[in-house]
Amino acid sequence: MLELLIDDIQTINSTIYVSGQLSSEQLETLPEIGIQSALCLRCASESGFRVEERSHLEVLGIQYHHVPLSSETLNRELITHALQIIDTLPKPVL
Repeated sequence: MLELLIDDIQTINSTIYVSGQLSSEQLETLPEIGIQSALCLRCASESGFRVEERSHLEVLGIQYHHVPLSSETLNRELITHALQIIDTLPKPVL
């Protein structure tokens, strides 16, 4: 299990973690705790969405995917798609 350096990250299991929006400084620590990939579920229209997050994480060597979910768009297909992506991403995933 990762030693979590960021209080905002919660453990789902030994390979999947969740968090709210992380600051740039917090993103910088992700390689230190072993995060290999990230799946963003925020909509681009959501307050606080950070367009630069993808490039920031990729520079750190973390694979990034974006599947925007909202209460208006949530459906079985989107959930299945997000779960399929999680299955294929390098672990641990945030």
